[in-house]
Amino acid sequence: MHKNGKKLLNLMFLPDESVCVTNSKFSYHSIPLSLIDGPIKLISPPGVNEDKIDRAIYCSSSELLLAALNPIEGYCRDVNVKAYRNFLIEIDVGTIDQQIDYIKRSGIPYSAMVFSGNKSVHVLISLDKPLDDEKSYRKTFQWINNILPLIDEHCVNPSRKIRIPGVEREPGKIQKLLEFKGKVLSKDLADWLNKHPLSAPKERKKSKSSDKADISEIKPWAAKLLNEGFPAGMGRNHGWFSLGAEFCAMGFTEEEAIKMLSKYFIEEHDFREKEWLIAINSGYRHFMGK
Repeated sequence: MHKNGKKLLNLMFLPDESVCVTNSKFSYHSIPLSLIDGPIKLISPPGVNEDKIDRAIYCSSSELLLAALNPIEGYCRDVNVKAYRNFLIEIDVGTIDQQIDYIKRSGIPYSAMVFSGNKSVHVLISLDKPLDDEKSYRKTFQWINNILPLIDEHCVNPSRKIRIPGVEREPGKIQKLLEFKGKVLSKDLADWLNKHPLSAPKERKKSKSSDKADISEIKPWAAKLLNEGFPAGMGRNHGWFSLGAEFCAMGFTEEEAIKMLSKYFIEEHDFREKEWLIAINSGYRHFMGK
């Protein structure tokens, strides 16, 4: 792995933590940080390549393009995140210089800037102390997003991926470390946020349809699918359709179900996010008799 890739990962993670890395846009099982610099074995999640005895893809560390933002144990899902320490700010509008200027003029403290090799800059905020939980993490990101509306709101997921500098993503397009500043003090980020009190996220009240919803009442078969993945013979469309219908039966709105189920969803080359959303929507429509 390129020295700048190592430098960034060593900033983001502790030596004994595990991280999800990939040589494509797809996601795999985590591996210890200590094993990153060498031959890599990437394990596909259940339900993918089930016809193969070994669901592994092999590559070298120099081919790794992306790393999940936060330490993960298991497959690259929000539910498997073990510490909430790193944030990604990404802007897809304007030139690279304009994106950098937008961040710098905002005054937000940050740890590093990485050129994606294409059309955007990935800005990393790596805190010296992790936040308490996912709720605090999402609230903090939303506060940042409210202050900086040009950033990609989809980066709210703690398992979101950042570009690893020093690798060629495709011919002629190299991911580069533009700036490296080190850890951000939690106090410094809090001070910056508190300069914008009107942008702080408001607590949302649950909709009436959620009053009787209780995820602890989920049926054993549904819990098993979420925790273990879909068994051989069950298509992903059918599996997510069934889960959509189950969450509708439990009283969750479709928006709430998508937010919760997203923690268990992994996009694959033959099953994209759009197909996943359609399957859940179909489950809701079926349950409601539409």
